[in-house]
Amino acid sequence: MTMKAKRRGIPLQVLLTGAIILSMLVLAASLLIQGYRGVEAAMVSAAGEAAGQLGITVNERIRRLLDPAQNTLRLLSYDRISQADNLSARLERLPVLVENLRANRTLSAVYIGYPNGEFLLVRALNAASVREKLKAPPKALYLVQSQTLDAQNVPQGEWRFYDDQLQLLQRLDMPDYHFDARQRGWYQEASASRTTVLTQPYVFFTTGEIGLTLAQRSVDGAAVIGMDASVNDLAEEMGDLRQTAHTELAVLDGHDTVIAYPDLSRLLVREGRKARLAKLGELGVPSLSRLAEIGGQPRMAQAYRVDGENWYGIWVPLASFASTQARVLISIPAAELLAGAWATLLQQALWGGVLLLVLLLLGSLIGRRIARPLNQLTEQLGALAAFDFARPVGVNS
Repeated sequence: MTMKAKRRGIPLQVLLTGAIILSMLVLAASLLIQGYRGVEAAMVSAAGEAAGQLGITVNERIRRLLDPAQNTLRLLSYDRISQADNLSARLERLPVLVENLRANRTLSAVYIGYPNGEFLLVRALNAASVREKLKAPPKALYLVQSQTLDAQNVPQGEWRFYDDQLQLLQRLDMPDYHFDARQRGWYQEASASRTTVLTQPYVFFTTGEIGLTLAQRSVDGAAVIGMDASVNDLAEEMGDLRQTAHTELAVLDGHDTVIAYPDLSRLLVREGRKARLAKLGELGVPSLSRLAEIGGQPRMAQAYRVDGENWYGIWVPLASFASTQARVLISIPAAELLAGAWATLLQQALWGGVLLLVLLLLGSLIGRRIARPLNQLTEQLGALAAFDFARPVGVNS
């Protein structure tokens, strides 16, 4: 005698409840993914707009550093110091030169180069490291470095230290001090131009500051007046422009030389007694190096990976430096940039979870109500198939 194996299936109530749960899970996941992508796109777009604004801010801060120096230089181009042919006559204009340094803290030195090779420089001794390096007297605030020609046209170097009231504190003969301004790029460019010339940023030999030289020919063409303007303040201020804690910022010229970076110790490369500005590859910031390799369109966020971490990179051209290819690079860790998106996603997931629990309870109750009469019908049909007519047929649904 053979017996049919009793077929086992999924209970209808479980099937209905599972279908409802699965549908709600798929719907919730779809909404969360779509919401995350929307927030991600908004955050990346906002980062691009913020980078564009940052580029404008950097340009404005550069102008804020350089415009006063340029205005001062234009005024000095009319000064009679360009016609002075001896050191005494030039020192008579010392108060004018010092007052320009006092009025603009960005300026570290102002100087005049003459066609015969003579030279005069006035330097502010504001930094303790500079005072120590130059062995300045305790009360000295200004240094005058001069080079004149004697009767045999032999250069004679001399240093003079002055206090705040421009009283002479010390005079030193410097026979080894030789400086020919005529061989310098700023002198040659300014001599051939009627407008102010601006050099590429570099490291000042005497002070170790990062800056650039502005130069202009005097209106009578008798001399070239130059100024050293420090951009150290720009590097220090860049730290305040970070969008997130680990955002990296750097200003580069057209040769990938780093002009400004928040950490000055990494910006300078020491080579013996001299220092120079670091190349981008020497800066030791992989996210910025990778961004420079990718390039792409300005102000457009680029997604990439560096050392297993996701980054977004943006670059913005600058117009204030002498180089027309100067730009600011910005790299932002994706985890920090999208922290808001993840927070929004988590909040949505929590609300979705609460709503899902409520709907599960409601779906379970509805599933039971739907499945109960169907189960009764199933039992009644099974009884009829077994020729059990004692049980009533029919349910209330």
